[in-house]
Amino acid sequence: METIQEPTIITLDGVNYDASNASQETMALIQDLSTIQAEMNRIKVSYDIASLARQAIMEKTNFAIAGGESGLVKLDDAQESQETTDETLEA
Repeated sequence: METIQEPTIITLDGVNYDASNASQETMALIQDLSTIQAEMNRIKVSYDIASLARQAIMEKTNFAIAGGESGLVKLDDAQESQETTDETLEA
């Protein structure tokens, strides 16, 4: 009795391929792609977490500024431009 082999299906850029007879080199490349994709997904999750944390901290900072509790004093545009120029000259 002959055993029928199920195809090994992989998807690359939205296209399905039967990889049952893929060369070792091609399978190694596909494995590399898989490793890179997993790393990119991990980095994206880290980025998303950092982005949410940044947003929450900015909201708390803005709330403290609006409530006058921060001790920060807003500079007008003329002061800001002069201080930026002074810092640039000092560097």
